[in-house]
Amino acid sequence: AFFRSRPGRYLALATLIIAAATLLLPYSPFAALLNLVPLPPSLLALIGGITILYILASELAKRLFYRHIAV
Repeated sequence: AFFRSRPGRYLALATLIIAAATLLLPYSPFAALLNLVPLPPSLLALIGGITILYILASELAKRLFYRHIAV
């Protein structure tokens, strides 16, 4: 399996809900009230790419760590 450990169901659900709310809030009617401006799609794609690379790097580091350390 790619992931050795998975987050709990409620933690994963809460994370997805908060991420969705964060991304959608600048496009909602509350955006003007809160002085929010949507980010350009290219910047959102860059942030998404960096996040994916972070996840891959942390999984690789975990595998290397557990390969050399007996638990």
